[in-house]
Amino acid sequence: MQCNPQAQQVVVGIAAVLVGCGVASFSVYLACHNHNWIHLITAVGAVVFVAGVVGQRAYGPTQDPAMWAFCPAASPDHPGVWAASLTLPALGLAVSTVALAGLFIAVIGICGVLIFEPVRGADDGSAALPERFEDADTV
Repeated sequence: MQCNPQAQQVVVGIAAVLVGCGVASFSVYLACHNHNWIHLITAVGAVVFVAGVVGQRAYGPTQDPAMWAFCPAASPDHPGVWAASLTLPALGLAVSTVALAGLFIAVIGICGVLIFEPVRGADDGSAALPERFEDADTV
C-alpha cells in the first residue's frame, strides 16, 4: 500500500531540495572563502536534509503481512529511519527523521558560525576614526 504524494507535496519537496542544495553550496563557498571550517557543519547538515527529503518513503502502515515482505517500511511495528516521519499538521506534510536531523545539524552549524566567527576589523579593539576633511585637501 503505497501512498502517492499530492502535487503540492511534490512542489514543496522540490523547493526544499533546491533550498538545501543552495545552502550547502553557499556554505562550502564560505568555508573556502573565509577559511573557516565551521561553515562545513552547515553544509553537512544541508546535505543530510536533502538526503532526507529525497529518500523519504511515503508508505502508509498496513496490516497485510504479505506487504511487509516487499516493503519493510509498511510494518506498523518497525518503521525504518526513512519511513518514520513526523507530521506537521499546519502544513499537511510528513517530514522524515533524516531530514529533521539534517535541519538540526545545519542549525548547529549556523549557531557555531555566529558564535565563533571572528569580527573583521576588531583586532585592535578600536574603530578607525574617519579622516578629517581638512587633512584630505589636495588643492
